Amino acid sequence: KIEQEFISLNTLVTAGSAQFQKTKKVLNDYSIMPFVLKKTIDFLYSQDFLDILEKKFNLKNLLPDWKLFGGGLHESSRGGFMKVHSDFTYMRKSKLRRRLNLIIYLNSNWDENWGGGIELWDKKMTSAKKIGLYFGTFNPIHIGHLTIANYMVEFSDLDEVWLVVTPHNPHKKKRTLLDDTHRLAMVRIALEDYPKLKASNIEFSLPQPNYTVNTLAHLEEKYPDHSFCLIMGEDNLKSLHKWKNYDVILERYSIYVYPRISEGTSAPQFADHPKITKVNAPIMELSSTFIRKAIGDGKNIKPMLPHHVWKYLDEMNFYK
Repeated sequence: KIEQEFISLNTLVTAGSAQFQKTKKVLNDYSIMPFVLKKTIDFLYSQDFLDILEKKFNLKNLLPDWKLFGGGLHESSRGGFMKVHSDFTYMRKSKLRRRLNLIIYLNSNWDENWGGGIELWDKKMTSAKKIGLYFGTFNPIHIGHLTIANYMVEFSDLDEVWLVVTPHNPHKKKRTLLDDTHRLAMVRIALEDYPKLKASNIEFSLPQPNYTVNTLAHLEEKYPDHSFCLIMGEDNLKSLHKWKNYDVILERYSIYVYPRISEGTSAPQFADHPKITKVNAPIMELSSTFIRKAIGDGKNIKPMLPHHVWKYLDEMNFYK
């Protein structure tokens, strides 16, 4: 409807004098804007939407720019363009700085392959990577882990998925838990053919016992240009309210949840939570516990493991 209203306007002003911008026109006078466009701006500048942006991007005290300084409705005909940019960042009279530029494309024939989802850009105008963190002991990593991780990175807005190997807790001796270096090695060789999936040993250097909220803080400090979120199964979501500082995690980070068959229900506060996204990934009823037991019983579980992981386990004679 905005596009249809826009086409009928005769009040457009040619913007800029540069040759490549002569095809660009701008409408930034709110008083003469069509009805639907006004209602859209009213919503985008509402406190409800500002609250969503503050939570999504970890910002505080956002204010709308009702003067539409450098904003408004822009039209670029053939030969023009509208790309991510960082001009009009300082308001001299109010001495305020722009924190967010929101660009919404209004092409009725938009091609999904062109992208256009929510993206984070740093001060150097390079797109900040959105990283999904998939925690686990990976004892051992199997095709279920790979399927979930690959689905998340291919069928969501994540740029990469990091498989974070949980280290051995010195206060909890587990006979069946392989040494950290072996589990990390298997994850690395399992991911060799998946460039969007990375193995991480970030928790190996953190004090034990460690908590997820501490890992997230450490990652933010080490990789300030990345945006991190959590990946977990529905079974873990049901116990999220028991995590240390779970409320802080939900305030600062998004959580992507994949389906798992398990008993019980999630806590009421997680139902329709704006930071929790349910992803319709395949249900993988395969566990590392099952694989370890099967190996111990002399079963052939080769199809359940990445080929090089199976070779590693077989050569090292693990779990037998």
